[in-house]
Amino acid sequence: MERTVVVVALIMLLQDTQGSGKPLNSSAEQKQIRDLVFQQGFNLTELMQKDTAQARAVVRPKIKPTTLKNESAAQARVLAVRIINPKTLKNESAAQARAVVRPKIKPTTLKNESAAQARSLVVKKINPKTLKNESAAQARVLAVRIINPRTLKNGSAAQARGVARPKIKPTTLKNESAAQARVLAVKIINPKTLKNESAAQARGVARPKIKPTTLKNESAAQPRVIAVKKIDPKTLKNESAAQARVIVVKKINPKTLKNGSAAQARGVARPKIKPTTLKNESAGEVAFSAALGLPAGLRGPKNADTTLVYKNVLTNIGNAYNSVTGIFTAPFRGVYYICFTAGVNDNNSFNLGLTLYKNGNALLHLGENGSDGYAKHVSTGVALELVVGDQLYTKLPANYVVYDDSLFRTSFSGFLIYPM
Repeated sequence: MERTVVVVALIMLLQDTQGSGKPLNSSAEQKQIRDLVFQQGFNLTELMQKDTAQARAVVRPKIKPTTLKNESAAQARVLAVRIINPKTLKNESAAQARAVVRPKIKPTTLKNESAAQARSLVVKKINPKTLKNESAAQARVLAVRIINPRTLKNGSAAQARGVARPKIKPTTLKNESAAQARVLAVKIINPKTLKNESAAQARGVARPKIKPTTLKNESAAQPRVIAVKKIDPKTLKNESAAQARVIVVKKINPKTLKNGSAAQARGVARPKIKPTTLKNESAGEVAFSAALGLPAGLRGPKNADTTLVYKNVLTNIGNAYNSVTGIFTAPFRGVYYICFTAGVNDNNSFNLGLTLYKNGNALLHLGENGSDGYAKHVSTGVALELVVGDQLYTKLPANYVVYDDSLFRTSFSGFLIYPM
């Protein structure tokens, strides 16, 4: 930068001196200029050999391009060229030349330019016959407006019909795929012409109504989704019974469910089920209550323990109590609540009491002495864990009595709290 300033200063000094007509002082001024030049490492020879390009850029507002021998044409244009004759740009690419000064270019002159770049720059109308090396697809993207689909022999009906050519003969579109053609421009397709198309695609494009008998290669599931409203379940040979019911079955005859589980069959078509058929179902409700009742009077005393039979049954849900034997048999495993009550009236000669048994073993005893009074009652209850088949009953001990009448003073009851 400093050298350039010095050069410019020297040139201006020389010009001023020449313009004024005053010569330099032969001793002092000339010596001063030479010293200044030598201090900067210059000599007059170097100044003459400086890059003419830089000199022109600084002090020459107008430069003829013919003098730019060593300067690249690109740098010359950037620095000072306003108007360039393209004939002098021998080493410039034809593309750059056209971009600078050729507003109109005939595509026939673009020998080394790709047809694609030529169209991007200046082509408004293209004769498709000149597009020898261009793919038919690119040609259509540029200029296709209307295409006759009948002439598309091997081409995709899609790209041919709908792309963009004002008027192009589609006979040149030989290598286009039929798939792309349909995607771009198919509005109405005659399914008879779709020989190589799958029956599924043909129906999806142009068959609003389909007879299920024609769907030979289609799976049974797809025809129902497309157009089948009513299906004969006899034709569903390969369909699972579950899918058949989900699609069209409203009423099912449980006799036809040969491979179905009994539970599913009942859930579909058996609104009423007898509890006797629920062998493997969860436990139901169990409750019973019975009393000695009439005839009124004492039962006992006897010489041995005696099982009491409560013949007046008040409740027997689940039929677990036997009014003939007086025994309750647990139908399910679970926790049961069992209770009994005994009473006596107008008697103080005999003891009052009962004993509860389970499977032949005494569980608990409850009673009073005869001398405790004329009217006496005892009652108790217990929660028991029972398994299926356990038996419960009460016995009247030897030399004990109980009393009953229409008021049911002596009774035996129980119910299932929860199954296990």
